[in-house]
Amino acid sequence: MKKLILTTICFLAAVVFLATVVNGSVLYGSQDRFAVCHDGNYNDKDDIGAIAMVEALIWKAGVQNNLVHLSHSSHVGANWATQHEAMIVSANRGAWLYRIAHDKIWDDHWSAGLGSMYHLAHEINLSSPTNRLTIIQGGPWEMMARSFDASDPTKHQYVDIISHSIWNDNYQYDPNHRNKVSFFSQYFNTNSPLHGYARPTYKKIQDQNATAFNSDINEWSWLSSRLRTRFVLWRTLESGYAEGDMSDAGMLFYYLTGNEYPVMQDIRDFFEL
Repeated sequence: MKKLILTTICFLAAVVFLATVVNGSVLYGSQDRFAVCHDGNYNDKDDIGAIAMVEALIWKAGVQNNLVHLSHSSHVGANWATQHEAMIVSANRGAWLYRIAHDKIWDDHWSAGLGSMYHLAHEINLSSPTNRLTIIQGGPWEMMARSFDASDPTKHQYVDIISHSIWNDNYQYDPNHRNKVSFFSQYFNTNSPLHGYARPTYKKIQDQNATAFNSDINEWSWLSSRLRTRFVLWRTLESGYAEGDMSDAGMLFYYLTGNEYPVMQDIRDFFEL
């Protein structure tokens, strides 16, 4: 009997552990903090639906308190007004629907992104070995880089960056803007104020354009079965030629589940639909 009880306890402990960390990814139940950064105000329209999906995932996982920063329209130097307005609708209405505090939602295009920049810098400064911050990077790097500029460089080593897109990692609208390579090179450049400091960690996961998060719009019809998920369907339909592409949301799905190769049934199971 004692052996059975001990075996049961060990099994339950293993289940709890697996519910916290799988493949190095933080899952719900964890107390880690995370931030999500989108562009969406220029170039591809996919973020109009993706940010709505991100907010729905946060709601379903019950991690609104773990989210510390959610920004959009981070494309520095260019802006399409109608696309920017669509991002505002997705972000702000989604925050209300999914019970995300509005003081966590930031528009990087407004006032040159200064408020958003300093807000994320503040969250970087709160980071420590026991209070790490994960940044889910869903756009060009320059806006995020500015938050690191405005933060305490001794805290950078306690930040983890997740990306899925080679395009995002390499893109520079302006030659003076930083991409992944030029951002990390600052820590080795003797002329940089970041020289010699420990840098953030970086994890490149499977490109989510090759997963179910970029699917034909008909494959997402199940979202219409519930009011809360119907909002996501509406927003991805609003993205026009990019409808059905919510690929950037796949990074948050990975963060929550450890699954970087989701098929549509995995997403449906997450929402229990």
